[in-house]
Amino acid sequence: MNHRAKPRGFRLETRYTDERKERLRLMEKRAKQIIADPSITRDERKDALSRAWQSRRSTESVDPKRNLRLVLVLLTLIGITVLALEYIAA
Repeated sequence: MNHRAKPRGFRLETRYTDERKERLRLMEKRAKQIIADPSITRDERKDALSRAWQSRRSTESVDPKRNLRLVLVLLTLIGITVLALEYIAA
């Protein structure tokens, strides 16, 4: 008789990672470490968490190249519109 090897099965490895979820998980882990530290007073904890939140928000900036591309696209669209209107008016 034919004895075929059993298929090995299907193991899907994650190719996509959600960076936002990963950052949130790390922030939560740090916050739990700060809260769990008995040597830190309540006010110091609040200050540390506040600073961590503010530094996270301030480091998130828009890429300057992205702004430049937006301006170039808008100028191109305005130029095309002006040319189209001149062509129609002529």
